[in-house]
Amino acid sequence: MSIELVKVTKGFKNKPLFHDFSYTFEKGKTYVILGDNGVGKSVLLRMICGFSLCDSGKILIDGKQLGKEYDFIQNAGVCINNPDFVPYLSGIKNLEIIASIKKICGKEDLYKWADIFEMKGEIDRTYRKYSMGTKQKLRLIQAFMEDPEYIILDEPFNGLDHSVKKKLIEIIRNEQKNGKTMILTSHYLEEVSQFDCEILELTKNHLEKVKFNEN
Repeated sequence: MSIELVKVTKGFKNKPLFHDFSYTFEKGKTYVILGDNGVGKSVLLRMICGFSLCDSGKILIDGKQLGKEYDFIQNAGVCINNPDFVPYLSGIKNLEIIASIKKICGKEDLYKWADIFEMKGEIDRTYRKYSMGTKQKLRLIQAFMEDPEYIILDEPFNGLDHSVKKKLIEIIRNEQKNGKTMILTSHYLEEVSQFDCEILELTKNHLEKVKFNEN
């Protein structure tokens, strides 16, 4: 059981990003992908989630091919500058709309998540009034709130206060104990060095293991 990329090719106009790219993310492990801006970290995560199609090759989630057996990764919490919430609704109302689809968590659960991410005074405010950091916190709540099997986070520490970063690290540690599969991108080794993870570097169509961090 894994996320497997098989000979994936992806590019934009005259800029190739991946060519015959293959890699397997094993179930139950945590991976942190490092790399320079523009190397394709976010594109890689979007392909894994089914938000962006590869030009050729295939992506398998637990043996099932994205784009054929289903369009998007199933049972996943995702934060890749998405979702973009309804601007004229409050944060809590936006979360309620998302939660109403699966009916896994109720309003009380959402308020508990708001407290964890220090949004108690903001969750009832209109989304369009949020700062960048507050929007990031709402995206993270959305990613974790339904107890997903897969957690895909693009630069999750961006825009967060120090106290919220510490809470996010604790959440990641708890999800690891529960056997979740997590793939994150980051520029901040200081944060990711505080939890167990396999650290990879994406350079020129290649993912190379930098180290395995055992906290």
